[in-house]
Amino acid sequence: MSTIIEHSWALPEIDTIFEFVFAMAPGEAPEGHRVTVTCRWPPVEKRVVILNAARPTPVCLHFGSGYELRGKMEVIHQGDRRAPELGVFADLSYDWRGQPPVQHFEGLIFLRAAPGPPIPPVPPPPCPPPPDDDGEDDPPIVTPHDELFPYLYVRQWPKPADEELDYGFFAYPWPSPPADSFIAELGSLAPQGRAAMESLALAFIDGEPPWQGQYVFSRASLQGPVGGFAALALGLQQPEPWRPEWAEQLCRDLETLLRLYGETGLYLLSADYEASLERVWQSYFALAVLLGYNQALLADLGLTLWLANAAAKALVVEADGRLRLGSLDPEQQGAVAHASLVLPAGIFPLPAGAPLPPPLPPARGWVEPYAVGDLQMVRQRLLRYAAGEIARIENVMRGERREVSTRQGRQRLDVEQKSGEELQLIESEDADARLSLLEEASRTVAGQTLADSYDNFTTSYGPPTQGTVSGTLSRITTAGLPGSDDATRFAREILGKAINRISRKVGTVRASSSLSHAEEAVVSVIDNAAGGGNLCAIYRWVNKIYEACVVNYGNRLLMEFVLLRPAAELRDRPLREGRSRHLPPPPAEAGLRSFEDVNPRNYARLCAAYGVTDIVPPPGPKFAAASLRAGDEIQVALPPGYCACAAAAGCVPASGAAAAPAILVGYQLVAADGSPTPLTSRGEASAIPVSAAAPEAGLSPPGGSEALVNVEIECAPSPRCMDEWQIRIYGAIVTAYEASLERRRTALADGALPIVPRSPLACRDLARRALRHGCTELLLEQAAQLTGSDAPPLSPPVDAVDRPRFLQFLDEALEWPEMSWTLQHDGPWDDGGGGEEGGGDAPFGRFLHADRARVLVPVRPEHVLAFLYFFASGMIWDGPDRLVAVNSADVPIVDDLKRAARRPERERRVGCPWEVVVPTAMQIIDDSDLPAGGRTLAAATMGDAS
Repeated sequence: MSTIIEHSWALPEIDTIFEFVFAMAPGEAPEGHRVTVTCRWPPVEKRVVILNAARPTPVCLHFGSGYELRGKMEVIHQGDRRAPELGVFADLSYDWRGQPPVQHFEGLIFLRAAPGPPIPPVPPPPCPPPPDDDGEDDPPIVTPHDELFPYLYVRQWPKPADEELDYGFFAYPWPSPPADSFIAELGSLAPQGRAAMESLALAFIDGEPPWQGQYVFSRASLQGPVGGFAALALGLQQPEPWRPEWAEQLCRDLETLLRLYGETGLYLLSADYEASLERVWQSYFALAVLLGYNQALLADLGLTLWLANAAAKALVVEADGRLRLGSLDPEQQGAVAHASLVLPAGIFPLPAGAPLPPPLPPARGWVEPYAVGDLQMVRQRLLRYAAGEIARIENVMRGERREVSTRQGRQRLDVEQKSGEELQLIESEDADARLSLLEEASRTVAGQTLADSYDNFTTSYGPPTQGTVSGTLSRITTAGLPGSDDATRFAREILGKAINRISRKVGTVRASSSLSHAEEAVVSVIDNAAGGGNLCAIYRWVNKIYEACVVNYGNRLLMEFVLLRPAAELRDRPLREGRSRHLPPPPAEAGLRSFEDVNPRNYARLCAAYGVTDIVPPPGPKFAAASLRAGDEIQVALPPGYCACAAAAGCVPASGAAAAPAILVGYQLVAADGSPTPLTSRGEASAIPVSAAAPEAGLSPPGGSEALVNVEIECAPSPRCMDEWQIRIYGAIVTAYEASLERRRTALADGALPIVPRSPLACRDLARRALRHGCTELLLEQAAQLTGSDAPPLSPPVDAVDRPRFLQFLDEALEWPEMSWTLQHDGPWDDGGGGEEGGGDAPFGRFLHADRARVLVPVRPEHVLAFLYFFASGMIWDGPDRLVAVNSADVPIVDDLKRAARRPERERRVGCPWEVVVPTAMQIIDDSDLPAGGRTLAAATMGDAS
């Protein structure tokens, strides 16, 4: 039977009613509780919030009346198991349209009795330890303690009391009514984003109207004693300020400072003092917006404000101007000494800058402060050696001599072989080789005979000389036969070329092998030849006995990380580099749970990861065109599986026509100016009608030309066509994965894929580095989301500039060696070769297949405030941690840490120590008659081990 808890609670400032309804079965924790928030300020509106039963639930409500409600609500469980209580704790800030002042509520809304499980019976007392058989205590072997591993004892931080808030923190005193100050203007610009707030801060620092003369450039620019507050505060904080006499020192130093300026304690009540502090506050906020601009001045202003708060709360101004200590107890004085400045809510942390360019990186998990815990280290030291279980027994009969030989051999063969091949070609032709085309042609012509003959040619010599030519001329060319010298010269040239062209091919093979063999032999001789009875030799293992204990090292803030697929980087990197010896992850692990998960953006990557070669690209847009005249009607065929999505038309109007004819595609008009007109698709169609209006009748005489119309129709794949393509790609990926799985199973069965072993220590170190990388990337992604990605022109990307600084800060702020984690799997996890993927280490194989990992990392105490500010704003606050400002949402965490710091504890043991037995490879001969294991060994007995 379920129990219903109902409660109503109101915020009278904004006339808002909270109605809580908790329905739960006795002894069971529900998944969530319902809260109805009603704002009765006109217009009346209701909002419903479901509270998570396991962790705080963020609340961000905006009402039409202009009121905004932000913060978180948490379901708490108090009491013991006999009288459990259930309630709601709220940390809410509310204002009107983001305008200051921002009102804040933090506290317990209600606490009711909750049903709990039945009380189990009291367990019986433990049995007393068995008595020691030896009856005497041997002296322990004293060795120093060694640290084994961290143990984190976690507790949730309590909510700060009103007294802790009054003395341990201080904030800007908002004037009433609100003044037109820089901080008020900064709050009004918060909805516009970080860039607008940074621009306003720059204008304030530059002294632009109306902020002339308000920015404090240095301590010297402050008039009066306020200018010396920073140096005075620095002197007080050099020794530990939580000493009881620090308040008396403050009173004496402040009176001395006031006398230097001719003032008394009444100066602290004057209007000039308030005006100077107002300038300090406004300048402090401007530098906090531009964090890193002038860190030294920011520290000085913070010290000034700290001293002003300490003087206001720890000192009292008498009527005559003297200062005296107030009525604060030592606990309150310690809280004032450790007081932290709280930045205004709604302004700090600064809103996110420019959003990251799409697509955003996929979510890898989440991170948030988890609890304040005690860092407890398990330490151990060696106490003694003790005899363990029986290793072996050697029996020797009377008159028998037995020789036992134990051999251990190691053989190593190293083979090295190098082979090389070199090809050389040396070519040298004779210097008188005739390679010129002209020379070869001349030689050919010179070897020919030219003869001319005439039919009738007569000459007569004598004075006068006469010649008569009649008939025709005939010319005959006859190639000359090579002479003996020509043939000799040709042979000599050929032979000269042959002997001067040498081809050299040199191959070298070097092989070396070395064989080393080492063998150790231990020979034991048991001689009972002269004995009068049988002998029995008992060999026992030797165990080391360690003492372990838990030592508390103090409080730490724990950050909780939840990493999705923590080993994804280790499993995917070899696949991307093409050197994987392992299978790709199942399609479901890669986000491919059905064919609907295939899209044009990821199909190529998935096909490459699974070795799919028969890839079909996704169907793209197609076009159909038609040409017609005015008055025509046609049917334009569409590609199969496509739908018309847009149409564009162009027209050449008829001569004398005033305008182009109306064009109709389907049932939509399309303009004839060439611009595309979207078409409403009603599914696949084989054709779409296209028509152009006929010209108006009545022309006399009729026109001699008609309008020409061209229509282009854009077609997109239909849903059915895309489904067919997705089904085909999905089937090819699944088939390829099943084929690779079958090949791998066959190779494993045949021994073709031997397991490469890894040491367990190397596997743990690899898992630790992978988890650290995942946690670091989560923090860097959150910082990028908070700060934005906008960079000044002609500058490198923001990530390239900030990443080295962030990595160095996270290395210093977090105690990575004390990281602890647990792995979780969705559903039953099958080994499936996980041990082989993990190098034979089964725990590492479980890490590789984990669906999520929960990691707890402590924050170093000297960087806790700086880390909390970085976690909330994505900005690094340099300088001493005591000068770092605190965001309002982090006040409960910081308060708990401050109270623990005021009561520091030395290293102390937690609980009683216990003994741990560690087996060794040593053996010892036991001369007793099979005694029980665990008997302590004397130091002199160790020499008998073999």
